[in-house]
Amino acid sequence: MRIILFSVISLAIAMCTNKDQSTIDRTYSKEVFKSPSSFILPYRLLQPDKIEKGEHYPLVIFLHGSGERGTDNELQLKHIAPYFLEDSFMEKYPSYVIFPQCPENSRWSKTIVNNGQWYVGESMGPEPAGQAVLELIDQFIRENPVDRRHIYIAGLSMGGFGTLDLVRHRPEFFAAAVSICGGGNKRYTHVYEDLPIWLFHGTKDPVVPVHLSKEMAEEYAARYMEYRYTEFPEGGHDIWNEAWQTPELIPWLFSKERITKQ
Repeated sequence: MRIILFSVISLAIAMCTNKDQSTIDRTYSKEVFKSPSSFILPYRLLQPDKIEKGEHYPLVIFLHGSGERGTDNELQLKHIAPYFLEDSFMEKYPSYVIFPQCPENSRWSKTIVNNGQWYVGESMGPEPAGQAVLELIDQFIRENPVDRRHIYIAGLSMGGFGTLDLVRHRPEFFAAAVSICGGGNKRYTHVYEDLPIWLFHGTKDPVVPVHLSKEMAEEYAARYMEYRYTEFPEGGHDIWNEAWQTPELIPWLFSKERITKQ
């Protein structure tokens, strides 16, 4: 089993982005998607600085946690969004980036907590919010020059669960996935055994037990999947800054591609 252990990095490193909130709000445009089933999904969109004629660009979907649910189309930018605005990212990895916002009483995927025990549902299809994300992606790539070989999905906490659930339902669609302090249903790892996945978790997470990621990693290892598992020994639930700033993460993510027709 391939496990990488990191100590929690200092707060200064975890916050090393020089983009203030006004810059974030101004740069990510406000959009709203209405699914065929009339599900309303607000989302924020970041576009490449310059879109060249004839060029196609990667697409990154980032799913937020339960605390950022709502309809304001703002809360979902609370975490991770600033890192996509760094010059080092925008110059080297010009991409479309979408941050959808899950409604207040919905979830990206079916998860149940009962007396401290977590259960990941076995629904035949995605939850309505998750389905809306997939439909948004389908519409977006029809209308924009997206490189279909490079579509990535990532998420934290509730969004980490949602990430693993959506790649379960569309395993052939994504080039790679990143789940931070999330989990999944071990019964379905065989469905996406060819999909590169990187899992992150804090050993001392008091919200989502670390074993939910660790057990998924064990399943991946048994199937010889291309995966990585990074555990922060002193990390709690809010390890997403440290995770996203893992030096190898972005190069690893953008090196993955699906072989498909453009």
